[in-house]
Order: sequence, then C-alpha cells, then structure tokens
Amino acid sequence: MSEGYRVNLRLNPRKEKHREIIEFFKESGRDKSFSRNDFIIDAITEKLNASNLLEEIRNIIREEMSNISIAAPTEKEKSSEEKLPSMTEEQRMKNEEDVLDVLDMFG
Repeated sequence: MSEGYRVNLRLNPRKEKHREIIEFFKESGRDKSFSRNDFIIDAITEKLNASNLLEEIRNIIREEMSNISIAAPTEKEKSSEEKLPSMTEEQRMKNEEDVLDVLDMFG
C-alpha cells in the first residue's frame, strides 16, 4: 500500500484561468527550489482557511462594538421635509410636472 495520496491535475489551455496557471507553472519550473506540490497544498489550505475568515471578522467586530457606548442625540434632528424651504401650491404643482416630464424621457 502506498504511503501517499495521489491527485492528477488536468489543465485545459483553451480556458483562460487554466492558461494562466500553465504559464505560471512554466515560469516557476525554472526555479529548482519551487515545488508545485507545496504550492498547490498551500493554495488549497489557504482557500479552506478563508472560509472561516468571515466568521472571524464578525467576531472581531462584535467584540469591538461591545466596548463602544452609543448615546442618543440630545437635539431632535430635522426631517428632510422640515429642512426644505416651503413652496407655494403653484410651485409644488410646477415641480411635480417637471419631475413627471423628466420621468417621461425614460419611457
């Protein structure tokens, strides 16, 4: 019985991602210290570890947010309607017509 586990990798040069990997391996093959096997193992390991990254980020944010004190504003914020200058009925009607004219341009 073999002591290792063997996996074959088939790359299709007609696919862009595959061509990039083929070129990478061709270039890296010139460096005798480069190991394709170690590279693939590292890449798979990083991909597997990345799936836990989102949960780790959420935990860090929860932890940091638990140390923050949030106080309610003391003064009431004005609503967007209160911030706008008042319009006469005639101005309001003209404004609505202008808006509808613009919307008509989009069909």
